[in-house]
Amino acid sequence: MKVRQIITLKGWINGSGWTYEQIYDDQAIEVVDVHDIDWDWWETDADNPPNEGGDTQIIVKYYDIDADVEVSEPLATHKAWASEIWANRYK
Repeated sequence: MKVRQIITLKGWINGSGWTYEQIYDDQAIEVVDVHDIDWDWWETDADNPPNEGGDTQIIVKYYDIDADVEVSEPLATHKAWASEIWANRYK
């Protein structure tokens, strides 16, 4: 199934809250199941864990390929923290 994938990154700093939000990627991709996601594409370094004072939330939304994302609901939304992805790989 061809969908429009929009990946948003949101930065969190302990004590300050959300510090930024930016579009990381916006493109048409082919997926087998919009309700399933593999986080292997998110790069991590075993020797460089996320900073304990902050974290990055990764939000992946899949839209119908022709959707107006300003008014349309996503087909699926997936969220993960960079620290959780790192911990799942190296702990």
